[in-house]
Amino acid sequence: MGAKDKDAGEEHSPEEARLRIILDSMVEAVFVTDDSGRVTLTNQALEDIISRDVRGRRAKNVIKSKELKIAIRRARKEHKATSVELETEIGDRTHIFHAQVSPLPDEAGVVTVLHDVTTLKDSDRLRRDFVANASHELRTPLTAIRGFAETLIDGAAEDPEARSRFLDAIFRHTIRLQRPAQDLTTLSQVESP
Repeated sequence: MGAKDKDAGEEHSPEEARLRIILDSMVEAVFVTDDSGRVTLTNQALEDIISRDVRGRRAKNVIKSKELKIAIRRARKEHKATSVELETEIGDRTHIFHAQVSPLPDEAGVVTVLHDVTTLKDSDRLRRDFVANASHELRTPLTAIRGFAETLIDGAAEDPEARSRFLDAIFRHTIRLQRPAQDLTTLSQVESP
């Protein structure tokens, strides 16, 4: 049974209808397999991600991932719940999922819940890149300012032409430091609730 009522006229018990509403209200993608590894139930979130009906297909063909395949096999054979993180191509986009795979009672199959963490991982990567870039942008002018200040302290302050040149360079690098500092302030304000 897919998230959409694929079979017109198919009647559901009140318990099945209740299960369907619960599954379709979930943000996480869900699919259930029988004891032979074939998909018997999905929810709307899964269908939105993969854009096709996978009922009756083998679980390994739903989301192509070695890690997920191993986790499903382990849940089926060893009756152990497993969590895995996986990266896979779906359509023209790479998705990163945190998957929780759990065996159903009486060896009746496996339920797999996929939480799409792609946006979270992308945000983390962007944040790391920003911090690395900001660190570089701060380090370069600070090194120059320190060098010019040390040179002035070591006696260049006595030479009016050198003093003027070094103070001008310190001023320019200070202005350069203001840009990443302002970017950090803006980022902090955007992230504040």
